[in-house]
Amino acid sequence: MDDKVNNNERMQWFRDAKLGLFVHWGPYSLLGRCEWAFRLDGYKVKEYAHLAEQFTGEGFDADKICATAVEAGMKYIVLTARHHDGYCLYDSQASDFTSVKGTPKRDFIREYTEAARRAGLKVGLYYSLVDWRYKGAWDHDTYPDSVAAMVEQAHAQVRELMTHYGMIDLLWYDGATVTTWQWKETEDIAEFWRSHELNAMVRELQPHIIINNRSGTQEDYVTPERKIEAAKEGLAWESCLSICPLSWSYVPYSPNRKSAAAIVRDLIEIASGGGNLLLNTGPNPDGSLNQVEVESILEAGQWVKRNAEMVYHARRSTLNEFGPHGPNGCLGRWIGSDDPTVHYLAALGWSGKEFWSVRIEGKVESVTVLGTGEDISFRQESFGRLILQDLPDMPTEPLFTVFKVKFAAPPKAQEDYSRAEWIESDL
Repeated sequence: MDDKVNNNERMQWFRDAKLGLFVHWGPYSLLGRCEWAFRLDGYKVKEYAHLAEQFTGEGFDADKICATAVEAGMKYIVLTARHHDGYCLYDSQASDFTSVKGTPKRDFIREYTEAARRAGLKVGLYYSLVDWRYKGAWDHDTYPDSVAAMVEQAHAQVRELMTHYGMIDLLWYDGATVTTWQWKETEDIAEFWRSHELNAMVRELQPHIIINNRSGTQEDYVTPERKIEAAKEGLAWESCLSICPLSWSYVPYSPNRKSAAAIVRDLIEIASGGGNLLLNTGPNPDGSLNQVEVESILEAGQWVKRNAEMVYHARRSTLNEFGPHGPNGCLGRWIGSDDPTVHYLAALGWSGKEFWSVRIEGKVESVTVLGTGEDISFRQESFGRLILQDLPDMPTEPLFTVFKVKFAAPPKAQEDYSRAEWIESDL
């Protein structure tokens, strides 16, 4: 079996998962002012360490967090083992700034990894390479010894995470460049962190693991942050989006949190590009889940269950070539599937008794409502119009209706042509 086949098999669960839960939690959660509080609020190391003494985690229940992810239809989960502030939620021997040596006296990562496996979830660990407590993080030239120590700590801690917590399915790096240091054109991020060496060690310890692209090397998949941006064809990708637009971690009051409809809308857009949604929630300071966010997650999860066939089999659609001025129009998104003759049309809005999609080249055999199996009548006209007809004035699906469209053969989007000739104008 060659490496390409091995890689395809290794990546298959990720390409099929489509939906994961991201969890940002640490001492910064006590402040309710963003996970970047150490930097943004100008903390000194001892001042922040005093804050961490108040971090107890008495409400952290890994089984409940994982059960929530499962109920929402998620297939994997990623928890912040260590963020940019350097605080470890596990028993690191390379640092004293940990939840085991500190106030909680608990190894939250052990609790989490064991709970995730019990729940049947793929286990992901977030690890920030940078540690803001090191002077070398902020000034590479003046403090080379500090830089070397910080990089050594990163290698040691990643080794710990890959060695002591069983099978880890996904490693989610972050923080390679998140300081005020201005990287020079001649500087290589991967060389700075010795990332090739680091990831070779990771793969030796966890041969099946999937690694994101945030250590300065390409690795297995790309991770657009707070935006939906499909990768080039053939490259796995995942949009990480936070329910709270203000922060990845806990904020007491944030009235613009994503509703279930907004979450599903994101999922549809990502599905149309064949990617994954890693949806973030920021637990309360004590580690318990934020119930406001849980309600939206679970309501979105009910939609996922009703439309599971589309969600988990979503692939790029050949009908998405021309963006909002093509077959999608403004009201719909086309999503492909494992079967090239089956495409899904997600209705983002509703225009009454008829739903139009245009520039569709291919004979349609049937249209059904995915969630109910109801047959939908349709007609096909010139300009590649596919018109679903005899619909109710308003949709019965409370969020977004998905139509399953079966074609006689794999369809494609019609090529553009001279609109001047097409409109048959006398002007």
